[in-house]
Amino acid sequence: MPAMVLHGPTRLRLYGEQNTRGAWSNDLRRVMEFGFEWDRAWNSRRRVVENLALGTPPLGTLLSLGTLLSLGTLLPGDTALPGDTALPGDAALPGDTALHHAALNILTGSQFQNEDDNSTSAWTPPIRGDSPTSPLTRLYNSLVMKLGEGAVSYLESRIPFPVKPWWRAPTITITEGREAAERLHTHIISGADPPLAVYTDGSGIHGKVGAAALAPSIHTQELAYLGKETSTTVYAAELLGIHMGLNLILASDRRRAAIFTDNQAALKALQNPRRSSGQSILRRIIDALDRVRAQGLQVEFYWIPAHQGIEGNELADNLAKEATGCRQQRGRRGRMITVDTDDTAATPDFLRHLISAAKSELHRQTQVQWERDWENESSGRATYVLTPAPSPTVLHLHHSLHKALSSTIVQMRTGKIGLRQFLYERKVPEITDTLCECGGGNQTVRHVLLACPRFNNLRAETWENGEGRRDRFDLKEILTTPKLAKKAARFMILTRLLGQYGAITEDKIR
Repeated sequence: MPAMVLHGPTRLRLYGEQNTRGAWSNDLRRVMEFGFEWDRAWNSRRRVVENLALGTPPLGTLLSLGTLLSLGTLLPGDTALPGDTALPGDAALPGDTALHHAALNILTGSQFQNEDDNSTSAWTPPIRGDSPTSPLTRLYNSLVMKLGEGAVSYLESRIPFPVKPWWRAPTITITEGREAAERLHTHIISGADPPLAVYTDGSGIHGKVGAAALAPSIHTQELAYLGKETSTTVYAAELLGIHMGLNLILASDRRRAAIFTDNQAALKALQNPRRSSGQSILRRIIDALDRVRAQGLQVEFYWIPAHQGIEGNELADNLAKEATGCRQQRGRRGRMITVDTDDTAATPDFLRHLISAAKSELHRQTQVQWERDWENESSGRATYVLTPAPSPTVLHLHHSLHKALSSTIVQMRTGKIGLRQFLYERKVPEITDTLCECGGGNQTVRHVLLACPRFNNLRAETWENGEGRRDRFDLKEILTTPKLAKKAARFMILTRLLGQYGAITEDKIR
């Protein structure tokens, strides 16, 4: 059969073909072999690669290959990632978490939109006989184990285009600078015929999220409790606050109104609605705006800075916190303290579990497991000394580097490098001892970089600052700082102690 191009949500492509029995050809097997090589090279958890191996393509293979390519691990030795190349958001994620992210994107897509309620995912795992067989079903069940049945079955749904092509965005003003925003706010509310001023806000406190909207001049307010931070976000609360503000305007008899909020992200989302998490609330705002226009009302939106003493904004912030059940009480010493109670505001029945909150929870669980595994792992202890807390920021050491520099940094950080001490410990026949040729100590990364007198001139050239003096660094600082690590890798290659880099000229690694 002819070659096929598989398109996934990550915009990566995998080329392969199927025979008449539906089996994937050698292209797939080669990709899976890359996955296992990557696992061995980076000392990943075995179950990550097992998940990739058990997951039927294209989803698992697509993401694993995309991650490998993004990290540059499959690039030829003379290839460098472009300096302006940005790694995708899930490039540094363990394989299982990247797959879960992809599954969440699929389950909340328009293809699984609930026909009865356009804000809920309607996907249910298909069952063939007594066993779920599809890769999406396996990922669904894995998500249920991590997030709970209620969260996964109540995920929001999102559509590609939340507004019609001819839809007009409302008038939104975001001034440059806090002072300009304050002056504009004062000018609007103190005019001869001011519009109805409505203030909205969202707040997260003690792990709970609330929203509020109030119109002080007509003594009207509305509060809502969105739930815990494991199921929603403060951004969603900001959107809900705007929605409630529009409801206050529709219920009033005023023809002109101004909504003030301190969240620019919510206003920008309203200016250009997209397929982002929280879209279900955004679509309700759009519906409310359509009703506003149908009634001939004039509503404009303004950004105001938070915590600048604007009375309406401060009141909205306090009400949003109150919606979560938090109350201000006087303590034993007479000071006001915040107390968490169960007296929350009502939760709108249209709210759903947000995909962004689900991803955050997956990140949290992955980080906890990652830290536990890294601390208890018996191998990789040389790297553990340099990076005791695992973090994807270690990839910053390799950004836009020539492959030779990047691989040398890995070797120096792990201690698995072609210097005499490592080679002797591995019982290489030609290496009879660990001593450096200078006779001043064992030939280790530390000795070569910082002490070996044979490379004093190269060392002075490498570590000399712009004032003609040599900066002094310890080994940990060198191998954990991107600029210093690049200099150290270049230094190590130019010593010509590592034979595999004999063809690398100095101009290639500047």
